[in-house]
Amino acid sequence: MKLIKYFLLLLISTNTNAQLTKDTLYINRNSNQVVFIDTPHSKYHDLVFKFLLSDLKQNGAAKTNIVNTENISSSYLGDWITVKKFKNKYFAYFPSEPFYNTFFRLSDSVLLINDFNEGFITYRVADIGEKIKKVKIKLIGNEGERYSISIRQKSKKLFIVKSSLFKVKKLYFVKRDNYFDYPIIVNYCPTSRCQEFDFR
Repeated sequence: MKLIKYFLLLLISTNTNAQLTKDTLYINRNSNQVVFIDTPHSKYHDLVFKFLLSDLKQNGAAKTNIVNTENISSSYLGDWITVKKFKNKYFAYFPSEPFYNTFFRLSDSVLLINDFNEGFITYRVADIGEKIKKVKIKLIGNEGERYSISIRQKSKKLFIVKSSLFKVKKLYFVKRDNYFDYPIIVNYCPTSRCQEFDFR
């Protein structure tokens, strides 16, 4: 009987350790950093927006009217945020630095986007070209400079966004409401800013 109890205890312990290994991606005791995967609809999804949009709420910056127009499909209007690809799956991400995630809000006349150095910046929508599962938008900055952004649907919830505003070739975005449906990689670093997780 004792042998059976010991075997069961060993089996439970092994399964628990395997689960911890699977969910914990990185630990750095020197910087008090733990990177782990949490479930969809976790508290960290809410915290991403709480920290990322705190300045926007305080300043009341760039309040845009998000309405349906004939110029652009309503499926492209609203709030968007990046998701990250890791081991051929897509994840929400809770970063150490809130502006690490790219966020933009698109209305029929204005694009608001966060910039790592400048905060939130607005661009005027100059022209919109929409095709099946794709929209291309021409933008004008405050100094008259011209940019563009294209949004192409990859799957039901996932979109590929390319823009001359980005320093990378493309980013993966989802609408804000769909962000909560993805498991989230949490870069938990409570005492200071830590290095962001490497998704490669």
